[in-house]
Amino acid sequence: MFWQFLFKLFRLEYEPKVCLSCDHLRLLVEQERAEKSRILQQLLEINRPVAVAPAEEILQPIQSKYKPWSVIRQELEKKDRIKMEEIIRAKNSIENLEKQVGINQGADDAGKEEAAL
Repeated sequence: MFWQFLFKLFRLEYEPKVCLSCDHLRLLVEQERAEKSRILQQLLEINRPVAVAPAEEILQPIQSKYKPWSVIRQELEKKDRIKMEEIIRAKNSIENLEKQVGINQGADDAGKEEAAL
């Protein structure tokens, strides 16, 4: 440093002494740095999050977990009504099928009377 300052002060040409091995090492260090930066950029590209358009969702208000007994009772009664309607529909469809096929209900009644005796 001091010598560089003196050369500049007296406007002399300064030629640093460079050996071939130092120049070769400097070249190798530059290549390693370039490769390191290229690998680092590739890793950063892999970890970069992909921008995804948010899906349009219909937001539901948050409901409390507590339900009063009256609400629970109404829900249970509604489920029971729906089940009963399904049972009635199934019974009616069975009766309609029996009528279409021609199964006698009298024979079923006679079987029930014999079972009762």
